[in-house]
Amino acid sequence: MTSNVSPSRNPLPREIRETRELARLTQTQAGALVHTTCRTWQQWEAEPGTKNHRAMHAAFWELFTNKIASALPLLEGIDMTIITKAQRRLSHEQALASTRIEGHRPTPEFLVDCEAVVEGTMTRDQARAASLARALAKDKAAKDTAVIAFANAA
Repeated sequence: MTSNVSPSRNPLPREIRETRELARLTQTQAGALVHTTCRTWQQWEAEPGTKNHRAMHAAFWELFTNKIASALPLLEGIDMTIITKAQRRLSHEQALASTRIEGHRPTPEFLVDCEAVVEGTMTRDQARAASLARALAKDKAAKDTAVIAFANAA
């Protein structure tokens, strides 16, 4: 099952567990960070389809990743091929949370690029280049439209 990076998705149990382990927290410590119990955290990490599984709401996931982000090393400049998928996902979840706070709504193309970086099929530099190319193409199209409108008005 492939998960999509989006502002309001529920994380998968393995993502919850990998991220908690990356932060070197126990289930009790992780639960306390988001004001819940160890038992609730265990339910979030339980595999779907089991009687103990309960999906973590996206708001709890965002709160947890925001709280632990400051405790993790900055990923800028680190070779993304040698860190784990959980670390890459956490890096992108944090970046998306920050952009949402500033009012930015990521495009579907940007979210696809983020997921490709998390999956390891695209580097951060390739994702940046793709975003820049899309932005430049959009700017050129807007300029061309303005020039045509000006010429037609004259």
